Amino acid sequence: MTNAVRLLRLLALAALLGAPLFAASLAGTPGPGQPLEPWDAVRRGMAGAGEALVDRTTQSVAAPARNAFNASTAFQLNVSYEEAALERAGDRQAVDAFTFGALEFSVPIGFLGHIGVAYWPSASVDIDLGGEDGRELSVKGTLQELTAMWSVRVPFVERLALGFAWRQTMGAETTDMSWPLDPDDPEPVNATAEIDYSHKVRSSGGRPSFSFFWMGRRMNLAAWWNPSYTLERKLDRAASIDENVGTFGYSAPFYASDRPRDVESEREEWKQEMPWNAGAALSLRLTRTQSLHLDFFQEDWGAEKGWLVPATPYAASRRVALETSRRFSLGWTYEGSGRAYDSFWKRSRYRTGVRWADLAEPGMGELAGAVGCGFALGRRGALVDLAVEAGRRYSEDGLDPDETFVGIHFGMTGIGQWGQRARGR
Repeated sequence: MTNAVRLLRLLALAALLGAPLFAASLAGTPGPGQPLEPWDAVRRGMAGAGEALVDRTTQSVAAPARNAFNASTAFQLNVSYEEAALERAGDRQAVDAFTFGALEFSVPIGFLGHIGVAYWPSASVDIDLGGEDGRELSVKGTLQELTAMWSVRVPFVERLALGFAWRQTMGAETTDMSWPLDPDDPEPVNATAEIDYSHKVRSSGGRPSFSFFWMGRRMNLAAWWNPSYTLERKLDRAASIDENVGTFGYSAPFYASDRPRDVESEREEWKQEMPWNAGAALSLRLTRTQSLHLDFFQEDWGAEKGWLVPATPYAASRRVALETSRRFSLGWTYEGSGRAYDSFWKRSRYRTGVRWADLAEPGMGELAGAVGCGFALGRRGALVDLAVEAGRRYSEDGLDPDETFVGIHFGMTGIGQWGQRARGR
């Protein structure tokens, strides 16, 4: 067997081994891994509900029209940590992930409305695996969205606001694999060798976003829509054999030289069609301090042709079939008194919620619950929010692993008086 043929076979094997592990990452979706939502710790505490909640501290990346009703400048920083246990056919594996979550800043600009920017990772994966046989696998990647937002209240219809945004997607995923050659392979003789394989996929694309918001006396309504778009993807892939040639002495081998046997590399470019998504939210005020929230979200993967897995030397490119995903979230919040002379506990905010979802991968669903709270820092409006989510992503047909997860989410909000408030607010 020649080295060139062996290298091509190993390149094919590595790509075929890497793709299923990459595709079957935390939430079972293909590409960069676990999908992440643009939720701050407030909405995490209600299991994803609360896009129609209006107060002076929270912002919305999904439905920017809501920000038009914010009277103050706000800055938010969110971080998350999640642990998950994957189970299939009696096998169990634990993974964890630390994510720098949504970063948001918005400021009022008078009668022109409200402007803002936001950054959030829309998907993330971080997997490191190693075996006793010397095999190692590392998969790391993130897709980020950078969003520029503008919202304005409609003249003469002050309860209605419109929002517009541009969402720019960018990121990269890297897979590195290495393992020793088969010791029974007759070539090379008197040598130890290791296979190194890597590929990196870069992604970029963008799309507009539209939303509206209606603020009633006891009920708020929000809706948003993001059209489909094209994600440009570029792949660099390479494999090499690193070979240590040994000269045997009297008692032990002495390695005289290292001969790296390079290198088979490829470059590939393609366009991935991404689906449209839309959502709606309702907020109902029950009392002065309590409110109920119902949110719905849908992403129409069924309208596209699935996720493209690039070709390997021994396998043609293929598409992973995906279905339309849907999510319902129901949440409740107690907003605190808001009076500076009240006790710390009376001024604090408390939240809880539940979530049910059909995921994009066929046969995958999700059930989750959450609790959260918010604490005021001083009397100038700064807040710290905490949330704990727990749930299960399950396979209805048994073809994919079940996943039990627990997440801890932290958010900090700062309020300022920068910018120009519109009259009458």
